[in-house]
Amino acid sequence: MSGEAPRTDRAICEEAARWFSLKRSGDMSAAETAAFAAWLQSDPQAQYHFDRLRRQWDALGAVASDPAILAVRERDLRTFNRPGRLKALTGIAAAAVLMVTSVATVLQTGLLDQYWGSSRGETFQTGTGQRTTATLTDGSVVTLDAESELRVVEMAAHRRLQLVRGHAFFQVAKDSIHPFLVEAAGKTVRALGTKFDVRVDDNKAVTVTLVEGKVRVEQSRGWLRPERRADMTPGGKLVARADQNWKLTQVDAASETSWLSGRLTFVGEPLATAIAEVNRYSRQKIVFADGAVPDTEIVGVFAAGDVDGFVTAMDLNGIAHVVDRSDTEIRVARR
Repeated sequence: MSGEAPRTDRAICEEAARWFSLKRSGDMSAAETAAFAAWLQSDPQAQYHFDRLRRQWDALGAVASDPAILAVRERDLRTFNRPGRLKALTGIAAAAVLMVTSVATVLQTGLLDQYWGSSRGETFQTGTGQRTTATLTDGSVVTLDAESELRVVEMAAHRRLQLVRGHAFFQVAKDSIHPFLVEAAGKTVRALGTKFDVRVDDNKAVTVTLVEGKVRVEQSRGWLRPERRADMTPGGKLVARADQNWKLTQVDAASETSWLSGRLTFVGEPLATAIAEVNRYSRQKIVFADGAVPDTEIVGVFAAGDVDGFVTAMDLNGIAHVVDRSDTEIRVARR
């Protein structure tokens, strides 16, 4: 049988270095842009090696002045600065080869680890009715709502976290050099020093409420398509749905973040959203008997965990009534 032999990881890594250098040059032609997109699709490992190289470049930028790492760089320079060797490498190509070599050396010696901080790789989780507050290595403070999960991806050139599920409030330590990024359901919230709230619902809609400062919410559409973005100011609330429908409004930020003090405030929220929030705090989950939550809105303030008060409010407002109870569920039916 004939066919092209599979490329080795080393070959793909070398190709990634060449494309990375070309993209950083800012001088890619239309044909090269198309070729780069095709290369990313050519092998499952292509995107992995390219992203890994980009993260390593960013990380090295944050530690470039460290004496130990400067020593590694000097050693690499001596290694490559041989007669005829450096002459064969020009401009960006030389920089790329040196960068890749230095990255490998630094990773092997573990010199980079101190810059990630002790929070790197940590995962914070909360159960039903629980809230927790954590201080990250940069001084930023995160409050995690009930039934939520947050992962620290890196704390180096970028301070990057991922809200896997649930709800969190961020008080970001000011640092004009290192952006603070929160990734949630394909969106990225970018900030420097600010306070904001992020929630991911079961349908992968992301809600961002800004209390203080400025943030930008972005969603990448791939290499050949522009990003979608929204710049927010205090009091702004962005609901970015998975279907690309984004809605930015002005709200009372104190009400939107009242969960921090143990209150759940709903001002025209969809009933399904409100039930999901109430259920975070109760072992008894509110469930509609026919499985379909009415398409209506709700207004009210409830103590976190007061599931009975919420059910009573639905009854008094003619929305639904209780038909059955167990240790784990409160089944309701429409009025």
